[in-house]
Amino acid sequence: MAEAGQRQGRQSAYQSLITDVLQFRLHLASPIRDIVLRNERLDASKALTADIKLRPFRRRNSTA
Repeated sequence: MAEAGQRQGRQSAYQSLITDVLQFRLHLASPIRDIVLRNERLDASKALTADIKLRPFRRRNSTA
C-alpha cells in the first residue's frame, strides 16, 4: 500500500517537473519565434522592394 502511494507521489512529481520544463521551453521559444518572424518579414519586404526596383518602368499609354 505504501509503495503504491510512493509511486503515485513520484509520478505526480515527474508530471509537474515535465510541465515546468515545457512551460520554460515555451517561455524561451516565444522571443526566438518573434525574432525569426521579424527576420522573415524583413526578408520578404527586402525581396519585394528589390523586385519593384528591378522591374522596368512601363508607361500606361505604351504602344509596344
